[in-house]
Amino acid sequence: VMGSDQLPYLPIKVNAAGVIPVIFASALISIPLTVAQILPEGNAKWIIEDYFAQTSWTGLAIYVVLVFLFTFLYSY
Repeated sequence: VMGSDQLPYLPIKVNAAGVIPVIFASALISIPLTVAQILPEGNAKWIIEDYFAQTSWTGLAIYVVLVFLFTFLYSY
């Protein structure tokens, strides 16, 4: 058995939360898009679809922030 000083890698777990934060973030960001499908055509629907879609910069930024937030909260 090798001692801890002879290990060829650092025994640090990079992501203790696993994929749970990614699942929570994608579920949370899909809620406004689902509501937008129910809304009639208009300004509110356009704004929601434009800002929360993951193909836009704002949607991607919100998604990344949610993943980091849920990762911190889940591992804490």
